[in-house]
Order: sequence, then structure tokens, then C-alpha cells
Amino acid sequence: MSKHLRRLSNGQAQTLVQLPDTAGGLTYAPSIQTVFFSDPIAGQVGQVSAAGEVGFLTPPNSHPNISGIDTFNDVIYCEDTKNFFCHLRFHSPFPFPMIGQRGISMIKTTQAKGDVPVERINGLCFSQMHGGLLLAFPQRNYIYFLGHDSLVSAIIGNGKRGFSIATGRAGMLNAPSGVACNQRLMIISDTGNHILREYLPKNWLSNGRLVGHPQEAGHRDGERHLARLQNPSEICINYSTLFFVDNQTYLRSADLDNFNVTTHYQSSGRICAIASGERNDIFFTEETP
Repeated sequence: MSKHLRRLSNGQAQTLVQLPDTAGGLTYAPSIQTVFFSDPIAGQVGQVSAAGEVGFLTPPNSHPNISGIDTFNDVIYCEDTKNFFCHLRFHSPFPFPMIGQRGISMIKTTQAKGDVPVERINGLCFSQMHGGLLLAFPQRNYIYFLGHDSLVSAIIGNGKRGFSIATGRAGMLNAPSGVACNQRLMIISDTGNHILREYLPKNWLSNGRLVGHPQEAGHRDGERHLARLQNPSEICINYSTLFFVDNQTYLRSADLDNFNVTTHYQSSGRICAIASGERNDIFFTEETP
């Protein structure tokens, strides 16, 4: 099996570069036109420049079992299974030097406190509105929030696996594995229920809108209530469109106004991660034989 970084641009997919087979999560920094990726086996943060050069930003084993990764402005947010949340600031062109050298600095390493899950997270998203990180933990059926005080708290889900229309901590999720947000909406991929769920980021309350039908798996494009999904996982917002991975095979989208669903790409192998790029551009990693 090999893993490649690909880009979907205006409906057309193209291969950019081969990545380490152990590459994990993706994020994109538009200010320097660089894709960053996590490598849980090497314990490093890697990068791909606009010229297609692949390198590593951090030393080996600096982030053991790193999984989630996101960027906002000039800061990279990442997490490892020791629950250290690292903020890396970049301000130099590719190739980046290692931490401690000119151009890159570790601005914060946080040991999370509170209700800290020990399992690996499947989704991480920086919330500009709240100045913290949204974290999806499928093993616990919760969405967590990590604030400036380093305190982790559950904000959505009651810990029981299932489906309910109740909101906040009273709601029920089934292995949520993705979270994305902007100033207007927060979207959760409720993987085991085969739906996408919409929340208001101001107070974490659901507005009741769903994409797909709860606990009914399938593959059908169209209006949100008629569309069918199967185990939606990785998600990201690109301007006015939500992109998501479905059944680890399809790259699909739903516009954020009426949530009509469209399928853009079918993999011959497995789609592992996605990240929002420039307008109408989506980066994704694909594993193929």
C-alpha cells in the first residue's frame, strides 16, 4: 500500500506527491501555501511545500502517536496520546528549520486537565469564536472542548452510544469522528449514526438540522433529508461548502445553505484525511495498493 497527497480542484482530482505510509491528519496554511500532516508512528509533524517538497517540522518522537492537527493564522495545533496539546508558530518559508532554530518556535505545550480522554482523537478543529480546540472522541461518544485554561470538558453527548435529538450534554452520539466549524456553524460527523449534525457554535446547541437519515446507511446524493451517508468521518469547511469522507471511499460535499449532497470522487483504495485549501480546493490523502 502507498499513500499520496492529492488535491480536488473544481471537481478534478490530481496527485501531488507521495507521503510516508504512516501519514495521518492533514491541515493547510494558506499564508505559506503549505500542507502539514501528522505522523503518529514517527511522532512528528510533516509538511509539503507548494513546490511539492516533503520534510518534517519537528524531530522524531517529539509528538508520540500524534493524531489531530489544525492551523489558524500562523499557529499549528496538534495533539498526541499523552494529551499534550502543542502550539507551533511558524514564520519562515519552506524548508522550515527544526524547533529551537530560527523561524519556528514552540509557543505552548499544554498538559490537558479535567475530564481527559486517554484514547486517540479522530478530529481536531480550532474554534476562532472560542479561542480553543474542538475534539471528537469516537470511543467516548463525546465532543470535547479545550480552552485557554487547559481544561478539557465534554460539551456535546452524554457518553452513551446511540441517537437522540436532544442537544448539548443530553444528546446521544454514535462514535463521532469529525468536527468542523466556522463563525456560523459547527458540524459533527456522527459516524455510527450515518449522519452529519449541525450545531450553533455560540452555545453548542443543535438547531436540529441533519444530513442523511439517522441509523440508515446508504449512498445517495440530493437534498439533505433525502441523501444517504455511510459512516461519514473526516470533515472540513471550505468557504461555503462542507466536504466530508464517506465510507472511507467517497469524497462528498454539502453546501452550507441547504446541505444538498454531491459526490465528487470515488477512491479505488481508502481516503484517510482531508483538509480545506484555497477556494474550491480540497487536499486529501489516499491509500492505494
